[in-house]
Amino acid sequence: TVNPSSAINLSTLTPELILQTLNKSGDADRVSLDFFYWVSSKSESTDFELSDEVLSYFTDYFGRRKDFKILHDVLVEGKAKNLIGIRTFNSVIDRLIRAGRATHAISFFTKMGEEYGIVRERDEV
Repeated sequence: TVNPSSAINLSTLTPELILQTLNKSGDADRVSLDFFYWVSSKSESTDFELSDEVLSYFTDYFGRRKDFKILHDVLVEGKAKNLIGIRTFNSVIDRLIRAGRATHAISFFTKMGEEYGIVRERDEV
């Protein structure tokens, strides 16, 4: 049986809780992507708001594990919800560079507007 005190109360779903969960998670896999989709769905049915901050946690998580296919899926979902901002952009660029994918980072920067809806703001970049 599930201890009711250990169940997640959706009213307490916060960016910090999501970050802690990701930091304690093992390898990136389908379950981690499903966790992202679950979090995304909670923003539609509860007071929790999916944001650029939360999206950046997921892109950082998948980027650290060099799972750029799933990272792309997260970006597609983020674009559909108009969530991608400077935090997510910085996270993706950082993870591509750290993975030794400088060419991909430049390509991402070049296509960020048309593919992901990220508007370049000179002051922010």
